Amino acid sequence: MRLPAYLGTVTMQPPESSSEPARSPAWLRPYDKFLLGCDTVIGYVVIAAMAVLSAVLILQVFFRYVMNDSLEWGNDVPRLAFIMVVVLSIPLAFRFNAHVGMDFDLTKLKFISKSMVHRFNAVFMLALFATVSYWATQLAGKTWDRLHDPHVQLEVVLALVFLGALTAFGHVVEDYLTGDPIVRWDVEFSRWLHVHSSPTLVSLFSVVTWAGNAVVLAAVTLVAAAVLDRAGRRRDAYVVLGGAIGIELLNALLKLVFHRPRPELAYVHLDTYSFPSGHAAGSAAIYGILLYLFARGRRPTIAVVCSVAYVVLVATICFSRLYLEVHYLSDVLAGASLGLAWAAGCVLLRELNTS
Repeated sequence: MRLPAYLGTVTMQPPESSSEPARSPAWLRPYDKFLLGCDTVIGYVVIAAMAVLSAVLILQVFFRYVMNDSLEWGNDVPRLAFIMVVVLSIPLAFRFNAHVGMDFDLTKLKFISKSMVHRFNAVFMLALFATVSYWATQLAGKTWDRLHDPHVQLEVVLALVFLGALTAFGHVVEDYLTGDPIVRWDVEFSRWLHVHSSPTLVSLFSVVTWAGNAVVLAAVTLVAAAVLDRAGRRRDAYVVLGGAIGIELLNALLKLVFHRPRPELAYVHLDTYSFPSGHAAGSAAIYGILLYLFARGRRPTIAVVCSVAYVVLVATICFSRLYLEVHYLSDVLAGASLGLAWAAGCVLLRELNTS
């Protein structure tokens, strides 16, 4: 297979299996067409960025060594163009499972010429690898020195939590859309809970689940924002308000995108969609932000206690949604990972702005 011509020449490995890949559901096909259109636009943007990068570099060399002058923007523009090319090309490479390269017809060369080309290529790549390794080692050393700063360590941890939670959310979404075994486990686990449920626990979890209700979370958010503002921490109040509003809007949008029906055996009838769980996402995001702001700068013991309390609280709310059978297991897993990623992203932006 080959990519569209505008992306240049590519080599693609054939799939291991000859079976046709499963087609997307009918409601996802407009989304697939939209992605294909985005890929086409990105391809042209990459070409334009490469053209700008090459042209500015040539101009910079001409002005520096011929005109004995320098362009003020001659360093920033190529750097930005290069970053744009790399960032935009990576998704295309993953989508098409391709390695973009240049054709070089060696069949017309003699054996000695071919051997010289291969040897030159090997030596050149070895020298390039050694150069990159050297500068990467230098950069890693400087970065490691910065990691001794506790604030930088905190930012790294938050970034890792954000990426890990976002990856987990992506995996759950992929499993749900492709009909992986988790969809079958959803139904089986829901039926098992229904068979082994008790009226006492149903009543108990009917109360516990209110801790993740949108109304309760809104009240908690407003009270916390008012307390923070009164304490002179207006920026933290904005973080709480922005985080709460953002996760609720994002969750509502995702429910409309996936429009998964609720479990049939639910004890509580709800008209909204099921995936992802709003209780799980909202509680994981809002309680996560609040407990982080409370534990920030305090003793490590308090931070550990807040972390344990956060896990127990969110897990209890998530299980209450399962026990009341208003959500499937994948719903709460997706909601909890989405909420955690949102909370980590919000507090990471706060730390970056502070630094």
